[in-house]
Amino acid sequence: MPTNRHYRTKLRRQQIDELNLSLEYELLHGKPLFPFPGSTFDDDDLMLRAWELHRERLLAEWLDAHPGTRPFAWWKFEAVPKHGERRLTTDGEAILPYREAWEKHGILHTRTIPPMQELEIEYLRRHGYLLDGEEERFLAAEDD
Repeated sequence: MPTNRHYRTKLRRQQIDELNLSLEYELLHGKPLFPFPGSTFDDDDLMLRAWELHRERLLAEWLDAHPGTRPFAWWKFEAVPKHGERRLTTDGEAILPYREAWEKHGILHTRTIPPMQELEIEYLRRHGYLLDGEEERFLAAEDD
């Protein structure tokens, strides 16, 4: 006999204990590698929890590969709330009317040529975030 029962689907909470490649990429770069459900964070609270859970490993790997810079989640959850965004360059001021189009998760974080914001290393130096030897490694990488 037919029935009119409707089954409720259980809402699944996104798992962040182990990150898939796209979620990790989003923490590092501010955008998912694959923009489809399950490959991007459901909300910023979940993104923050994932960053807190995986911060040490991701930051260590990032600093080994990219001295003088920081991954996106570090900017979003640590630097910007404490010190504000990086300063805009003259080229960056030109995008102000279109700022929302350039924002990622509510902050302006660009790596463009020409730069729209001051270099990350300048911000890190000004606020005392550079680690011992990091500036030298940054300069050595720039020379390569």
